[in-house]
Amino acid sequence: MKYVEYLINAYLFFSIARIVSPAVYGDASSSFLLITYSSFIVLGVNQVLVKRYAKTHSQSFKIFLIRYSLLYNSIFSILLFLLVFLLSDSKYAISLSIICSLRLLVECIITIMRVKNKPLFINAIYIFTSVSFLVMYYLMVDNMSNFFAAWSFSIAAGLIFAILLYYFFSSAKSTSSLNQTIKLFLIYNKELFKDGLNLTIISVISTILLSIDRIYFINIYKLPKFLLGNIQLADNVSNVVCLGFSSILFIITPKVIAIIYEDKLDHHSFYKIGYFFLIMLFVFIFVAYFPLFWLVKLFFPAYSMIGYPLFLYLILKILNLGLFIPSVLSMVFSKEISYVKIGLIWIFFLFGTLYCLKFYITNNEAFYFLPITIISVLIIVHIHLGFFFNKKK
Repeated sequence: MKYVEYLINAYLFFSIARIVSPAVYGDASSSFLLITYSSFIVLGVNQVLVKRYAKTHSQSFKIFLIRYSLLYNSIFSILLFLLVFLLSDSKYAISLSIICSLRLLVECIITIMRVKNKPLFINAIYIFTSVSFLVMYYLMVDNMSNFFAAWSFSIAAGLIFAILLYYFFSSAKSTSSLNQTIKLFLIYNKELFKDGLNLTIISVISTILLSIDRIYFINIYKLPKFLLGNIQLADNVSNVVCLGFSSILFIITPKVIAIIYEDKLDHHSFYKIGYFFLIMLFVFIFVAYFPLFWLVKLFFPAYSMIGYPLFLYLILKILNLGLFIPSVLSMVFSKEISYVKIGLIWIFFLFGTLYCLKFYITNNEAFYFLPITIISVLIIVHIHLGFFFNKKK
């Protein structure tokens, strides 16, 4: 069922790429980035729910964690809507404010379904949202503005469906009182906030590694919109290829944390198994690249510069998926701060390197050099994190 959702979303994002020119598609890159980064406004509260829920056996504390997540996501959803609506200078500001804010609530409910081990409900929400998007697409989309409007309507429909599903089938049937929830909030709020902040930075590190090149391409190197369109489509294609793998990691994270935390699996063995599968993914990517490139060129002939960024983005996405291994261990051992320190060291190094490159390469040469630089730094991050977590006893 999950792959049905991926196929629908892939079709929609690829269809709009065929309707509009590469330049228009590239002009929307900043809007796609805004949607990506907006989820961090909740400061890791969903990750805290996943981590703490898997490591506690107290039913009352589990209920408190769910209520804590719902409260924070609701507050920040309102705040995010106002921020995007009032401060964004995008021509798609209204649609973006709806998409960004309502996605927080949808993802909150989905996270609750994750920790409750209800993958069918998660798939149902995603598929309902995607089908709604598909219907809206056929009813109204003929340009990029209407594409974002249809996306916002589908997110709203998905949220309504998720709320109904949660209320009737998954809401906690508990005698836990509001006073008890408030008491736990006063006790744990500071601790959970710090925990969430560290987990947010971990997620931000991963997201920066996947998007920093476009931030520099748009704001520092000022690449032509035609090239940005090719880059954005390459990013979308690589996302579709890797989403099937990331969805598996998304579902199993709470279980893996619990298994390692309860000493049912040694963390050294987990590392070996994880990197074995990572190597197999690289083999798959190298085998699949040329047929994939042929299909992309067949369906998107206007995107003549897509081959190079597509190959590098596939490598980048697989390397980023591999960060699942040290990030899980950081949650198991409560070593998120160590992960954050290591990640930030190399992120700042990467920022500086990409900026310095501007003095030695032309803007168009950045199209070739920046992705290679990011991949090199990401490999170093893997080595550094691997050394740190593998030496733990």
